[in-house]
Parts: sequence; structure tokens; C-alpha cells
Amino acid sequence: MTNWMPNRNSIKLSFFRKTAYPLCIAVFAMQFCIAIPGKAQYRNYSLRCLAPLLAELDPSAPKTLQEAFLSGPKYLAEPIDGIGAEAISFPISTESEEAKQFFHQGIALLHTLSYKEAERAFRTVVHLDPDCPMGYWGLAQANERHPSVARVYAQAARDRCDRNRPLLEQKWTALLADFYKEGDERDLSARSAGRIRALDDLLFEFPGENEIRAFLIRRLTLDQYIARLPVSSRLAVDTLAKEFFEIAPEHPSRHYRVFLWLDRRPEHILEEARNMISKSPNAAEIWRYAAEAFLAAGRSNEAAIFAKGAIQTDHDNLASGNRMPWESQSLAENHAALIRILTESGRINEALKEADAAIALSRKGADSNFGVEALRVEPLMISGQWERLANDLETHPPLLAAVTPRDRIQRMHWQFLAHLALGNQDRAYDILAKMLRDQQEALITGISNSEEKKITDFVKTAQTILSLFEAENVEANLLKKVVLPPLVKAHFLHLAGHTGPAFQTVETE
Repeated sequence: MTNWMPNRNSIKLSFFRKTAYPLCIAVFAMQFCIAIPGKAQYRNYSLRCLAPLLAELDPSAPKTLQEAFLSGPKYLAEPIDGIGAEAISFPISTESEEAKQFFHQGIALLHTLSYKEAERAFRTVVHLDPDCPMGYWGLAQANERHPSVARVYAQAARDRCDRNRPLLEQKWTALLADFYKEGDERDLSARSAGRIRALDDLLFEFPGENEIRAFLIRRLTLDQYIARLPVSSRLAVDTLAKEFFEIAPEHPSRHYRVFLWLDRRPEHILEEARNMISKSPNAAEIWRYAAEAFLAAGRSNEAAIFAKGAIQTDHDNLASGNRMPWESQSLAENHAALIRILTESGRINEALKEADAAIALSRKGADSNFGVEALRVEPLMISGQWERLANDLETHPPLLAAVTPRDRIQRMHWQFLAHLALGNQDRAYDILAKMLRDQQEALITGISNSEEKKITDFVKTAQTILSLFEAENVEANLLKKVVLPPLVKAHFLHLAGHTGPAFQTVETE
């Protein structure tokens, strides 16, 4: 069994006092609080129970480094083979060779977009060397989807990188701290453009550092999706990527070329999509990226093979690490990708079988798992099997397992669509009326903001779809914010007599 981090016996006293000690107290408090008024007893310690305090913390917006450590992976990383870590050349200033190895593992996982495992690797770096600024730098990179968390780690990296550290480390940490600088009023697109310019400058200053090239290519390709930052010349970025892969042919980032061309000339990168798996065969995400490339190129049968490979790789990794399905970052996404591929290929029965397998996976700590049922519902909607959907919603056990108000309203939302598509408008009206009553009841009873938003979205979707049948003319963009597959939107537009917008929806979405 791996250890909790930080570990009192293996980290420096200065770090323990400043950062790890409060974390250990919190962990012990959460695990060992017992019903003694005001205090909890654990061995020779007398700890005030911190559970009420921890319950109030917002893991997405930590105020301190200690709070940041309370969310995210809790166990140390294990060495992972087959992800391309051996091709990483990224020197860091630490006396721990093991810390260097896990840092390179974290960098390889960053490139495959395996953020959860990357964070685990960088936490291990910090465990082994609490003063290593690049360990915190890596934690910030692994949390780019959580900017408030990344900001805390980026500042921690900068604080630990004094003038005695190598100049390149000073530059790396300053660049990231500047990107996450608190109070910066620029939008994400402007800040991302500034980061790319900073990476340009860094590469001019250190032309022999390959990892700067890799991160520059990473930002040039990913920021078109993350920050809506358009690529001014895809061919120029592609040329830069090809030159880099000639220098570092085993580097685990060849999929950046796939991302570059995925929505434009995907047939151009199918060979790269095949080859990149050989560089990182144990990275399940890489298999899925290959599947996405072949699907975009219209090669759905091959896409399904790669998507199945992604799921198998995920299961192999879970088995080798003795982990549960919910500990995988990508397993649910890989199942969803395969179901979408099978659905778009017209292989509906296979898609439904795959959906049932995904629904049966063990899940942890969620009061409501009902959202995953959409994996079974969407293939039926897309293929127009509305009668079967209406029947399943009344008889299929997982679809009957509506627990929370959100669950029940989502199920009614699907029933509304099925009956409206079948021409049972009176039944659809009755369902919508019950959705509105249940929504009001849920608001009175009290629900979280996120649950309220989801319920509101279900109701608004039903009302918007119904309005198609009551209006003489509509624009296709009326359904732009409706969260339904494009073919389903087009189907209801066509049923309501709006043929032009129906074709437009299929073409544009």
C-alpha cells in the first residue's frame, strides 16, 4: 500500500512546520475524529476535530498551500512504464534522483493530458524534496483546469525559487506565476497569448532545451480549444512540431499534431495517430485521441478499435495498480467516446451494450450517479428509437433509479422528449407540468446551486423544444444553448415543420 503524503518521517522539518504539519492534522482529524465533546483522541495526540472546518473549505478556491493539498490525489505515485517518461529531458535542481524520475513521469503525464496522475507524480516530487520549486510548478501545470488551485501552486513555486536556483528554473516559475498573477484583468485569451510570447522568448534564450519547444507546441495547439486562441498558421505550427519530433522522436507529445488538424484535414494526421500509440502504449488517453482522429476522418470502424484499446488500457492500468474504476481520470471518457463512435456508425445495439457496461462501473461518493444514464439514452435518441426509449424509461432498472430531484427531473426530461417525438403531445404537456411542479418543490426544499442549474437547464430545454411547435418561424440558433445532440435538435426542428433550420443545424454543428 502506498503512503499518505506528506510523511512526517521523510520530509524536511522546515516544510513540515510550514505546510505538511497542518495537512497531517487535517488528515488525522478527518479519519480519527470520535464522539468526544470538543476533541478527538488519536494515540498520544489530542486533536480538536476539524471536520466542520474542512466541510466549509472550497477545494476549487484554496486560500493557502495547506488548503490546496487537501484536495487532489492523497497517495504517492508509483513508477509508470510505457508513457514516454524516458524521453523527457527536463533538468531540475534537486539532490533526490527519485524526485527527478517522478518529475519526468509527471511531465510525460502532462503531455498526455493525464492531469490526475500528473498531479500525483508532482506531489511525490514535493514529498521527496519539499523545497524543490519545480515540484510546485508541476502541480500548477497539472491543475490548469482549476485556475485558483494552480495560482496557489504557481506562487509556491516562485517563492521557493531564489537566485541560487538555476536561471532556467527562475524563468519557468516566473513565467507561470505571471500567467496566474492575481488581479490580472486580461481575459484568458489575452493571458494565453502572453504566455506563448514568453515561451518564444524563453526558447530564444535557451535554444538547446527541448522541453521548452514541447511546451510551446502544447500551448499553440491546446489554447485554440482552452482559450479560444486561434492558430494563425497551422502549417507553421505543424512544421515546428515535425522539427521537434525529428530531434526527439520518442517524446510523448506527438498527439499535439493530431489536435492541430482534428477539425481540419484530419486525414492528414492518421499516420501520426497510429504512431503515437507506440510512444505511449500505456497512456489510455493517447488511444482515445487516435480514435478521435479516425472518427473525424470518417473511419469509424478503426476509430472503434482504438477506443476499445483505450478502455482496455485503462482497465489494465487499474488492475496493475490495484485501483478502483473511479480512480481513473479517463475511463468514463473512453467509454463515452466508444459509445459515440458506435452510435454514429449505426451500431446501436453495440452502443447500448457498451453503455450498460459503463453504467455498471463502481462509483464513489456521489449521491446521484444518474447522469451517466445519458450514455444509454443518447444512442436511442440519435437513432430515432423513441418508442424503445419511452419503454426503457418505464422498465429498464438503471433508468428507474432516480434518487434526487435532479434525477427525477432529468428522467422526466427524457420522457418529455420521447413522447413529443412520438406525437403524444398531451402526455408531453403533462410531463412538463410535473417537471415545473417538482422544480418548484426542489427550490423550496433547498438544493445546491449546481443542482438548481441542472434542473433549470432540463426544464428550459423542454420549454424551448415545445416552443418549436408553437412558432411559425424559428432560427436554427434558437437551439444553440440546448444541450442535445445535433441530430436530435434537427429531428425536432423537422417535426415542427422547420426544415431549413433543421438542415442548417446538421451542417453547422
